[in-house]
Amino acid sequence: MGRRAKRKPGKIYCVTCEGVIADHEPDVMLSRVDTGERVFYHTRCAGGAMVMTMLEPGVWVLTMRHVEEEEAG
Repeated sequence: MGRRAKRKPGKIYCVTCEGVIADHEPDVMLSRVDTGERVFYHTRCAGGAMVMTMLEPGVWVLTMRHVEEEEAG
């Protein structure tokens, strides 16, 4: 049984290593233009995402994201 069977709802998982992408961790989001499908990668695992955007330009949009933690108070 792989990691995929143990996934928790509401968490974002890397499609390469299948590990959880933590809320504070930067990630790479690959969005398909025609269907809106989105897949996520750790920045360290994003080589495949970059290859897909080069092989099918105009089909995929690659976005690097980083959400800063909000300060309490």
